This record gives sequence, structure tokens and C-alpha cells, in this order.
Amino acid sequence: MKKWLLHIAIIVVCGFFVSCADDDNNDNAGKTDDVGADSDTHSDKKTNTDSGTDSGTDSGTDADSVLEANVCEAGEVLATLPYDIVWFVIQEGYGFFVLDEEIRIVDLSDPAAPQETGSLGNWTRPQGIAVKGNHAYITAPLDSSTEGLYVVEFDPNDSFSYEVVGQIALPDWVFRIDLLGNYAIVQTGYISSGGALQIIDVSDPAAPEIVGTIETNLKGRVRMAVWENYVLVADGKLLIIDVSKPSAPVIVGELDESLEAYDVATSGSYAMVRGEDSLYVVDLSSPSKPEIVSTLGNIPDTGPIAVHEDYVLTDDEKSVLYVIDVSVPQSPSIAAQIETKDDAKLYLQAYQGYA
Repeated sequence: MKKWLLHIAIIVVCGFFVSCADDDNNDNAGKTDDVGADSDTHSDKKTNTDSGTDSGTDSGTDADSVLEANVCEAGEVLATLPYDIVWFVIQEGYGFFVLDEEIRIVDLSDPAAPQETGSLGNWTRPQGIAVKGNHAYITAPLDSSTEGLYVVEFDPNDSFSYEVVGQIALPDWVFRIDLLGNYAIVQTGYISSGGALQIIDVSDPAAPEIVGTIETNLKGRVRMAVWENYVLVADGKLLIIDVSKPSAPVIVGELDESLEAYDVATSGSYAMVRGEDSLYVVDLSSPSKPEIVSTLGNIPDTGPIAVHEDYVLTDDEKSVLYVIDVSVPQSPSIAAQIETKDDAKLYLQAYQGYA
């Protein structure tokens, strides 16, 4: 299994910061699955066994001058946290990092000096996390034969003391999770069994309840993004799923596998889809008829993406972070290419002015 390092990088892109995770390319023995922003911790045989969006000082540089610099190409790694990362999410200035057997909480208010401030305890192969308010929603095994969703309540004012307040068993292996209003959207399934999305009502944290399920028939670990009352799913093809009626989710739009969709994020009424060697800008104004309005090529390999205002960030799975101006969706352009680290694989989360 590969070692994943989180690099907190501050990158000036017309006045906003970037935080990302990259790969230090140190290998341990074991299976590696690089599908998705994570390391695969499931084995081929099921035994006792990830994201979300919401919510400085530069090392040796005055923070105000950094923020005022109207450039789109400066960047540097400010700090490194030597974590084996499965997934992470940033919420209200804190990073919640899912590791192989625990979840750690890091204060990112000073990107140059991240401070570990708490933990949500030890877990058996957790796969994903989403955070809203003082609740964390964690996908992980319930026991040696059943996987599910945990709801954990925490108190940031008491050293992140926590307790599990609810849980629910799910019908297959669990992977990524996202939140849409009072609902958790959980990806279940695996390569041998196809995939599905479970729609779970979490309005009562003590009693989460599955209210809807939709088969996606996608394989492995997919990427998701929520947009209005829709869930967008990327795994080769792009699916647009209407969840306005949570008990009856339905696929209303689709772009086929020629897209080679690896990740998806949204900006306004557009989806930004990372494909093989390309970024696609997709008009979602008619969700049943998504339309590719532009394609930006010459971005090697595949990689995850994050969106902030008029910029898309993605990487080439080697050492370059691309900053792409999508202020005119019909003609995206590369605003900057930022060298990060040899063999870097950047895993991006966006919240408020951060990505």
C-alpha cells in the first residue's frame, strides 16, 4: 500500500489559497488501487473492512502582500503532515483526515503551521467522511461482515471530544459519502458487484434511515459531486441523478464512457469533468441533456479537480498543478502551471476561499 502525504500548499491564484494531498511515492507491501483520491484498503475478498465541500501567512512572505498579488502562478509547499491518507475533507478551518485505522483533526487556520487538535478515534478501515456542523458521517465496517454509516457527534470546544450517536448497516461495501441537505449520499458496491448510491435520511442523527437506492452499475470507487437537487457521478461515464425525491432517485442524464470521466466538480450551472488528458466543461442547464460546451486538452494523465470561483485546479499525476480559468465556459484556458513535487498526486478539496 502506498504512503500518502498531505502537503498543505499555499498557492496564489488571483487571491485564493490551495491545499492538497500528494504522494511521496514510498511503497509498502500490499495491493494498491489508485482509482479515486485515496488508497484502496479493501481486499479482493470481503472481510472486516470519501468528501465534501464547504467553508496565512506565506513562509518568509508578508501575508497581505501575498493576498494582494494579482498573479496566478506563485506557489510553494508550506507544511507536510506524514499521514497515510484514505480521504480528507476540510470544514470551517479544520481538516478531517481519514487514515487507515483512525481519523485525525488538524487546525488549518495557519496553513504554514497546521496543528493536530483532536481525533475521532480508531476505526477499522474507514473509507469516507463528510462533516456538517458538529456531526461527522463516516463510512466504515460495523463488524466483520457488515459495513455501514456511522454518525459521530463532536465538540470542537472540548478538544473534539466525540461519541457515536447513530449508525446504520448498508447492503454492500461502502466507499465515498457526500451530503445534500438532510441526506447522506453513500456509494456502495465494488468491482465484482457493480455499484449503487444509497440515499440516507440523517435529519435525526440517532436514527439514520435509508430512504432511496439507485443502481449505477459503475465499478470501483467513483467520484461524486452534489449540485442543486442532483448528484453527479464520474466513473468513465458521467451520470446525472435527480434526488429531489429522495425515495425515488432517477438517472436523468448521461454522457458515455468516451468521456473517460475520472472526477467531477461544479461551478454555477456547469460541470467540470476531468477526463484522460483533458478537462471538459459540461452545460447542466438542461440536466436531462448535458452538453459538452468546450474541451481543454494537453493536461497529461488523469487527476482530481477542485473549483473555486472562476478557476479549476487539477494535476497531471506527476508534478504539475494546473490552474484553469473557466470564467468563459466556452473557452477555458490554462492560467498557470505550478511545479509541486516529483510523482505528486494531488487530492483537492474546496471550501470558501480554499481548495
